[in-house]
Amino acid sequence: ENYCKAEEWFDSALSRLESVNNKFYAIDVLVNIARLQFGKNIEKSNKYFEKAIQYAEKINARKKLSEVYRIVSEHYEILGDYKVSLKYFKKHFHVNEELRTLNIGNKLELLNIQVEHIEEKEKFDKMKKLLKFEIENQKNELENIRRTNKNLEKKAYEDELTSIPNRRYINCYLNKKWEKHLSFHETIAFFIIDIDNFKKYNDYWGHAQGDECLKEVVNCIKKIQTKRKDFIGRYGGEEFVYYAESINYDQALELGNLIGREVKKLNLEYMDGNKKSVVTISLGGALGKLSDFVNIINMIETADKELYKAKNNGRNRTNLKSISKKIHMDEKRIMVLKQ
Repeated sequence: ENYCKAEEWFDSALSRLESVNNKFYAIDVLVNIARLQFGKNIEKSNKYFEKAIQYAEKINARKKLSEVYRIVSEHYEILGDYKVSLKYFKKHFHVNEELRTLNIGNKLELLNIQVEHIEEKEKFDKMKKLLKFEIENQKNELENIRRTNKNLEKKAYEDELTSIPNRRYINCYLNKKWEKHLSFHETIAFFIIDIDNFKKYNDYWGHAQGDECLKEVVNCIKKIQTKRKDFIGRYGGEEFVYYAESINYDQALELGNLIGREVKKLNLEYMDGNKKSVVTISLGGALGKLSDFVNIINMIETADKELYKAKNNGRNRTNLKSISKKIHMDEKRIMVLKQ
């Protein structure tokens, strides 16, 4: 029960396996580390489980993936989060069914080959037809399972209301970008977008209309994002993130202001006391190469601080901070332009 020592050896094993890019055995080590962390740091434990799942998906280790899903389901059950536990158990079940169907199909294929080599061919023609029919059914079932799994995966990463990537997918997307940051030398802009006074809009029109407001704002921003081939996701509530690559300071500032102007043009009105108002947004942004940031959390926190300043300075504006190490000190300023 020397858990510290156990963790030390597991970390050593993981380091060696990752140095030779052996994801197959690294999955088992990640699961063991996650189990060790479970009792003292749930968040850290979840990260190791997620990494194990990513590795299993990347190398298509279906059996290991099924087992990791089962273990994660059991851990969430222990925590009393039965909804998430059920979600992972469903994933475990679907992968298991896929494997079972695949195994049956393989056995039937082997039987079919054996039948083809039997001399009394006529006697077994009927059996062969039945086997081929069964094989075709198994293939169709397997395809249906794969389609179901694909749809489940899409729903797991998609915001139900706005149909854009949710927070879970945002984290995966940014982590993938971070993994490649050493080979990516272009400047990026990361914005956190917040709808100004959304509670007042919600209170005035009701939650149903509030949902419609969120959809209209997202569709408006998506027109810009699609045209530029950037990334947008719903961070939670009335907050969104926007990620753009190969962009300089002036372009990023103009992009933020453009998004703000277009949302304001929607003319989504509500009464703020005795005054008529329209929905606007505030944006906080961080600019620089990914390697300029300490980590993803640092990038998000930088943008969040700028959003906080934009809110405090009157809302309906963009605050953008550049942290690029190659930009001259007098250019490391925060510009606030009212839209």
